[in-house]
Amino acid sequence: MTSIKRNLFFASLLCTIVSCSTSKKTTTTSHTTAGITTVKFLGQYIIPYNLVYNNTTVGGLSGIDYDAADDKYFLICDDRSAVNPARFYTAHISFTQKGIDSVYFT
Repeated sequence: MTSIKRNLFFASLLCTIVSCSTSKKTTTTSHTTAGITTVKFLGQYIIPYNLVYNNTTVGGLSGIDYDAADDKYFLICDDRSAVNPARFYTAHISFTQKGIDSVYFT
């Protein structure tokens, strides 16, 4: 993956993180829904190319979701099983006033 493609990917990944972390719950008579009220770019965090975690190569991350109850993120890997079988990762993402500080795969 070229540096430009990798940077664009992580920029869009961060927008998704921000979208998930700024969602606001609203209640209706039959169910609860989440609506995004704003999106704010916090910066970028580059995961090293071919990073190995738990005997797998991290790459092809295409989706992210946040579990507020456990304060963890789920990252979907869809490298089409070219490197490792289909998988997902959990991570803790730390933020500061400057943006994303660190990403720890858990």
